[in-house]
Amino acid sequence: MNRRNFLSSSIALSAASTLLPAWAQELDPYYTGFREGLKKQPTLGAFANVSADVACASARIEGKLPAALRGVLYRNGPAQFERGGVRHHHWFEGDGMVQAYRFTDEGVNHIGKFVRTKKFRAEEKAGRLGYSVFGGKVKDPLPVTGPDSMNAANTNVFAVNNAVYALWEGGSAYELDPVTLNTKGPKAWAPDWAGMPFSAHPKVTPDGHVWNIGGGWNG
Repeated sequence: MNRRNFLSSSIALSAASTLLPAWAQELDPYYTGFREGLKKQPTLGAFANVSADVACASARIEGKLPAALRGVLYRNGPAQFERGGVRHHHWFEGDGMVQAYRFTDEGVNHIGKFVRTKKFRAEEKAGRLGYSVFGGKVKDPLPVTGPDSMNAANTNVFAVNNAVYALWEGGSAYELDPVTLNTKGPKAWAPDWAGMPFSAHPKVTPDGHVWNIGGGWNG
């Protein structure tokens, strides 16, 4: 590297660092390491950070859709892995984004929206990662008052009885609007079950009954 490039790189790195909060001035090795890894292994793009909701009015289709293929396909998964220059240590920790693919006579359209959980909103307000969800550690963690403090709603999604629910293994099911995917809030299946963890892999019967397990919180 010549002197000019070295100085340019140093100035850019210094400027990037000063834009971060004081507690994150030292660049996170997971944050920088992922970017270096992505240069060598493009398939890591599947774990690249998504920072906003997405939408596609008309998806590109190669071939022809079967005439009987109509309806909505919902999918969920972690999508936001970073905030404030710091990256989660495991991909299970990313905030959940629910995708809806609608198959119509006109083609396929798509929207993807983050589940606005208590965790998501708290970290969005703080402008940084505030909770360790799966195995990593964050500096200066935000207060934990129950399972939903760390609920990433990123593991599964299911539709039943004109409602859609985003799930995580250790917290409430989050109800979403089935059309807009706007977050309605955590679902309490009974008045005294508010905040009880709801497994991410329920059994939904053809007649619309949901079978699942959960556990109590004694914090």
